[in-house]
Amino acid sequence: MAARLILLLACFLPGACADEGRFVVVSVDAPSDLRPSDRLRLSGTLGAEMDTLETAARDPLVFPLTLSLEIPTDASGTLTLTADALAADGVRVATATGDLILEQGDALSLTLDDRDLYDRFITDPGCATCEAVVIDGELRSSIEGGMPFDTAYGERDLGAEEGMAWPLFLSDSVRIPAGAILGGDLVFFQVRDTADQAVVEFFLNKLEGTYYVYAAAGMLGPGELYASTNLPIVTDGSPVRLELGLHPGEFFFMRVNGTEFIGDSNPFASMSGRARRLRVGIDHYDVPTGADPQVVFHDGVRVGVSGWLAP
Repeated sequence: MAARLILLLACFLPGACADEGRFVVVSVDAPSDLRPSDRLRLSGTLGAEMDTLETAARDPLVFPLTLSLEIPTDASGTLTLTADALAADGVRVATATGDLILEQGDALSLTLDDRDLYDRFITDPGCATCEAVVIDGELRSSIEGGMPFDTAYGERDLGAEEGMAWPLFLSDSVRIPAGAILGGDLVFFQVRDTADQAVVEFFLNKLEGTYYVYAAAGMLGPGELYASTNLPIVTDGSPVRLELGLHPGEFFFMRVNGTEFIGDSNPFASMSGRARRLRVGIDHYDVPTGADPQVVFHDGVRVGVSGWLAP
């Protein structure tokens, strides 16, 4: 079993700690394939009191770990605690939230989760009904359609200003509503670099009726990548699981519903910068004229650095 990290935090809630305070023991666990992190940010609420603190950096954090948080001896009610795992550059890797009724115990267990983690939601300011929102753990992106291109997506930071070093492994379960009819190609997932270039993207190909992957020349290989998964677009509302493993200049692999259909490990001089952001949802919809509403759902979006990810 991995060594346990024991931290004693002298104070948690501002202005409330005293020498005779009591402690809440917080156990934090994480999936074995979680992207490496070097510290935790803890945010707590107890009644009207709120505070946020970070543990000292330890690269990497080893889970499970245990922390002790001091609270006043007369504290009562529900303590709500959020733990965010942070990478060395401060980017949030995973999160967990739990409640502890202090009258009933002094221990809280949290399990970090990196699925469907978004830092912001972006919609076209000219589109009154465009929306990107998480409902029951699933990202719902909806647009009016038509020109100019409508957008509605969640964005997740992969690295700070200098970006995240490759390699990168990604997974996403995407679905469209039953009976949906496309009027054009629809881009629904992108990896973008520090220059805000799309390194690679997934889209629904209207003409061929399949899921496609695209990368401009020089991003993943010397030439342009424009490839069909050969999987017909699923229109009964069922999800399709898409996975990527990429290191520009080194390799690119892709799986659909667990089956690998693209693999390339020929080194070349990539023009891509480091990974900066994920764009999940509708980046644009190539329909020429008129309103044509579309909705796309995403679930189980994950980020890793060392191999294929568990759902």
